[in-house]
Amino acid sequence: MPIAIRRLVRPLVLSGFAPEYGDDFIPVWVNPSRDILSRYEQIRGDAAGLKQRLTALSEERTPDQAEAQKLGAELAGVNGLLYAWYAEIWSQGEDASKHVTAENVRELSDRCEREDPALWFFLISGTWQLINDHVAYAKKG
Repeated sequence: MPIAIRRLVRPLVLSGFAPEYGDDFIPVWVNPSRDILSRYEQIRGDAAGLKQRLTALSEERTPDQAEAQKLGAELAGVNGLLYAWYAEIWSQGEDASKHVTAENVRELSDRCEREDPALWFFLISGTWQLINDHVAYAKKG
């Protein structure tokens, strides 16, 4: 019996962060493929490695400024990959007006950093909570 495997999208309801957001939500693709999840892990690992190298460099008595700039540029590139990853996860719903680009995600991240860092944490942790809930349900089911 052929079964069409569907992309499952669940709402991350922003009123869960603050009631002032009302019915606003971000659609979250909760069943991305292993390849997509692996890509996320690779990107996160790359970012962590670059942050470690930047931290070590900053602790040197006379840090190499050119190396610091190079690592900073590499980290910005890796962050761009993370923004693209979240854009993909948040753009699978039927309503195309809710789809976002990597640049939209970067702008949102920047605005959250300036205006409400807790919102960014809610968006990221809420996204992963929905994905993990789906996986846990599948294991229980």
